Amino acid sequence: MIWRTPLGAFLFLLLLSALGSCDTVTSTDQAGHKGMETVVASTPSGASLVLEVARSDAERARGLMGRLEVPAGTGMFFLFDEVGRHPIWMFNCLTELDLIWLDEERRIVNLVERAPVCRAQPCPNYGSEFPSAYVIEVGPGQARELGLVPGGRVLLSPLSGEQP
Repeated sequence: MIWRTPLGAFLFLLLLSALGSCDTVTSTDQAGHKGMETVVASTPSGASLVLEVARSDAERARGLMGRLEVPAGTGMFFLFDEVGRHPIWMFNCLTELDLIWLDEERRIVNLVERAPVCRAQPCPNYGSEFPSAYVIEVGPGQARELGLVPGGRVLLSPLSGEQP
């Protein structure tokens, strides 16, 4: 077999690494969360973000827990079943986060910059006084850099099962 020779093994590994780098619909984070769906968001400043989608209760509860950092240009998009007040807490988060609440039209209704980590319960809840359908979490200071302010709109690539 070709991969039993040094050149064959090298080519086989090269092919595997190329195939692995083509994965655009799933991701792996620092805490080992594999297979998360992603969506691309365009911010008012024109920047793009690649956001992991948290649809289930378990995914929303885990959020970005256990991550040492959230690299610029990435984050998490929380999708809720109903419009409402969706509090976020920072228990077991290892880095501060910017939290952004969006209404059904994906307009920003509230944001919290640099929500601090919480290592012991009880942890404070952060939320919006206005109903929201979505929440975005990005790294500390990213909201301001991306021009995310109340009233601004975030454009998203269509989510599975949604119209654009």
